[in-house]
Amino acid sequence: MHIQITETEYDFLKIISSVFIGMFGKSIFDYFKILRENKKNRNFVIDYLKSAENVFPILTLEYNKLKEYINTDNNGNETGIIKIKLFEDFNTDILKSITFPNYYKLFNKKALLIYDIYHITNILKDALPYQMGKKYIEIEQNHYSKFHGNENKHKSFNNCENCKFQRKLLTENIDIKLNEVNILKEKVALFLKD
Repeated sequence: MHIQITETEYDFLKIISSVFIGMFGKSIFDYFKILRENKKNRNFVIDYLKSAENVFPILTLEYNKLKEYINTDNNGNETGIIKIKLFEDFNTDILKSITFPNYYKLFNKKALLIYDIYHITNILKDALPYQMGKKYIEIEQNHYSKFHGNENKHKSFNNCENCKFQRKLLTENIDIKLNEVNILKEKVALFLKD
């Protein structure tokens, strides 16, 4: 049995087969494009977290430096100067560049760790050592000028209950931030662990 196809039917079959071949080719192209993009995003996040690991010891050092500064009289040194790193790159912008549903596609169950890392980083970025130190110095200078006038700063540092309270409060906040840095460090290490 022979099937006879007219020229019109043959043209129709050519068009249909071309469409299906084109759709199949586009699907394969899109599939590999998505795979490549996922790999790029995955490597991007891993590289960012690896670089963040290098920041944690410095961040801890800066919090401790601030804690030492606020709890040291400096023998009446009235310069109010402390050098603290800014950590401008320590933020969640990079982590926000990928949506959380995509994190799940990229990392499966480890996506929950990214979620934790994101939120801890978000909390820390608003109270980095520089911001805390700057705010403390502003509060201290404002309080000192209002309530201590010509009094020796060394004397008020040791005797003023408000000054003691401000130092204690900031020291407790720094201890909380140091704990958050340690938690963040552990979460990042757990995430990067294969």
